[in-house]
Amino acid sequence: MPQLKTAAASAVDDSTINSGRAYARSKPLTETYGCTKLVDATYEGSTVQFCDLAVGTGLEGESGGGVKVTTVARGIENERTYDSKKGYTYPIDSEDGDINLRAAKGLDVAILGCEGMPPMKEGGRRVVRVPAEVAHGGNGIACLLGRKEKCLVPPDSGIEVYVEMISVAY
Repeated sequence: MPQLKTAAASAVDDSTINSGRAYARSKPLTETYGCTKLVDATYEGSTVQFCDLAVGTGLEGESGGGVKVTTVARGIENERTYDSKKGYTYPIDSEDGDINLRAAKGLDVAILGCEGMPPMKEGGRRVVRVPAEVAHGGNGIACLLGRKEKCLVPPDSGIEVYVEMISVAY
């Protein structure tokens, strides 16, 4: 599997995005992108951790709007990258969003911020660790034939989300 670029790079390796190989085991996103210190924040009473790799200087995304992003999402417990997209227009906090990211809620939290974590701005890059109760709870993500042992992200497992906010789309 191709390796993702390091923190010095501004985006994810093209060969990893939408390649069909996104479900392989991978090292933690905090390690992949060179995050040296996670900061605690609070979302709906749960502790979420984040690391700003680059603080953007452009516009902020807004709930109900859309942003163009590059993302990677990974299950913490099973160490599997389960979703990655480059240059994707994401509808923030919308029930019409991508099912993998909608189920996880992690991308909304990363972009909009929460208590102790400021909203992202265009040009920003961030890694967020989201606990299961915020992400998807006991449901897991993409469970084959409803079998919990065959999930891309197991039930009650946290996730990591890398997001690069390229621009506000609408």
